[in-house]
Amino acid sequence: MFRFLVPALITRIIIFHEGGIPIYTWPEEEENVSIFSSFFSAIQQFANTHFSQNVSLIGLEKDNIIFLRHSEYILAISFSDQNEIALMQKISRKILSEISNILDKNIDEIQFEREKLALNLRNALARSGFFWLYEIASNIVKHENIMGLSVFNIVDSRFVEPLYYPLEPYLGFEKVFRVVSSGIKILNFLKQRNIELLRMSFIARNGTCIQTWFFDDLVAVLEYLFKDVNYLEKTIKNILNDKEPFSFGPLEEDLFLELIFSLNIDVIGDLPLFCQFRSIMDNIIIDSSGEEMKAYKVSSSIDITKPS
Repeated sequence: MFRFLVPALITRIIIFHEGGIPIYTWPEEEENVSIFSSFFSAIQQFANTHFSQNVSLIGLEKDNIIFLRHSEYILAISFSDQNEIALMQKISRKILSEISNILDKNIDEIQFEREKLALNLRNALARSGFFWLYEIASNIVKHENIMGLSVFNIVDSRFVEPLYYPLEPYLGFEKVFRVVSSGIKILNFLKQRNIELLRMSFIARNGTCIQTWFFDDLVAVLEYLFKDVNYLEKTIKNILNDKEPFSFGPLEEDLFLELIFSLNIDVIGDLPLFCQFRSIMDNIIIDSSGEEMKAYKVSSSIDITKPS
């Protein structure tokens, strides 16, 4: 029996002054922000007064809240799944590092420059990887074929730290770690050839698919299962029918082919059917369904995991 993933989402971000004055919230249309920030501020003041320490994490019945302080300001992130704690700690630290220079101003300055501040904070969230993570979570909500999600921190080329993963990944822990290891090797291989990858996907002939998303030192692995792989193959081929194959240099290199086939056969469990490499500049699909592998450039909107 297959267990479909129900993803956890970041439900709210509030940045507020320790006196309870909110200065930024996401989603931006969120109501009752002042009530939340006043409540969070009161919790912090109680802990500081009676225990001489700040609150860093609160677990409620349906939500968990991480708090990080910078000077007179506090960043609060609300999320629903306790398995996300390590990931949320990583993201919250990245957010705080991006906005610390903004929060060095006093509350009067911040309130005077409210609109400019909101834009700067939103840009800081983007640089931290928050919107990248939210795009992944939103993609999961819309995609019924996704079986699992794992997120890792790339410490170096030989070591990755798990930040979030389901209790039992669809492919299993060992294979998911191997996906990350292989993904980093392919990422570095293409980077040396001036191809900056954003994500890549591999669909094997058995209908199993792996998609990896990259951002800074983070990598997310999405596991898919397509039961009607014949229909998927026809749909993707229809997209490629009116396009001419082009000479994709890495296909001429044995190491690149070895990395692709190793990932598909050893980890996914079958020969590759399609591969996709999404870079800053190009969106490339490799058709492996015939005797010869062919590469095609397609529009940025095309994704082999949801081709229709």
